Amino acid sequence: MKIRLLTIPMRICIVVNEGRAGKILRRARELGIRGGTIVPAFGTVRNRILRYLALDTYERELIIMLCSQADALRVMPILYKEFRFDRPNKGIMWSQHLGSILGCVPSQAMIDAGVVPGTPDVTGAPADPGVVHPSGSSSAGPDLGAANPASINEEERKSMNSTVNEATPAKEVTPVPIQPEGAIKTPHTMVVTIVDRGKADAVLDAARTAGSTGGTIIRARGSATGETVTLFNLPVEPEKDTVLILAPAAIEKKIVAAIYQSLSIDQPGAGIIFTYPVASVYGLHGID
Repeated sequence: MKIRLLTIPMRICIVVNEGRAGKILRRARELGIRGGTIVPAFGTVRNRILRYLALDTYERELIIMLCSQADALRVMPILYKEFRFDRPNKGIMWSQHLGSILGCVPSQAMIDAGVVPGTPDVTGAPADPGVVHPSGSSSAGPDLGAANPASINEEERKSMNSTVNEATPAKEVTPVPIQPEGAIKTPHTMVVTIVDRGKADAVLDAARTAGSTGGTIIRARGSATGETVTLFNLPVEPEKDTVLILAPAAIEKKIVAAIYQSLSIDQPGAGIIFTYPVASVYGLHGID
């Protein structure tokens, strides 16, 4: 049994106001993305009066879509223009390279281009690795074994050999930073903090002292201690807040240090912080 993997898989994430995610996801499907997941979330507003009145958070939605890098490069600029992410408060969109994706079929655009398992590239153009097997062999490219050597003249043979030589083996494909049309040029990093429910505001306050402009909160559950808390003999999972902060890479360490010190992350059970680079960012204003 062969497992199909996208050569350069990516994750597209979009944070928008409540009620807009369904429309964006439907449009992404029309553009060839096979599907996605919508996660309820919360945004924050920097306003002391609203915070005093407990009105400084508002409901948002996080869209998560998996696709190839080729699809991300094609779809993200279209969504950026159609849903006006160039305007304030319309949403934030970013992409991230992934190690691998299982269970994600090729998009219709890849199928139309012939980049599907077992489909040879006989056009003479450089082969898009598209979908590969774990062994590292690419399914794109001409299937020389299927051809009849007696029916191929010398010129055709040279052309086919050239195509094979130009095709990049899947194991050599290296994700590179991408800057599609409309994307912010400044490199960005996603800072993710998981803390006990109710501490998200403290995380965001600490991050702001280091230069952050805000973040997105996702409600979660879980425990890193391995112990199960019980109430009336029923297991109770501790409630958590997951805070997503998209910030320029230049201040990533400052933000991490500020959160780490403010919430005493070095103490057991205090929380977890991790970061990852993003490939492209849309919708952050005041940053070039």
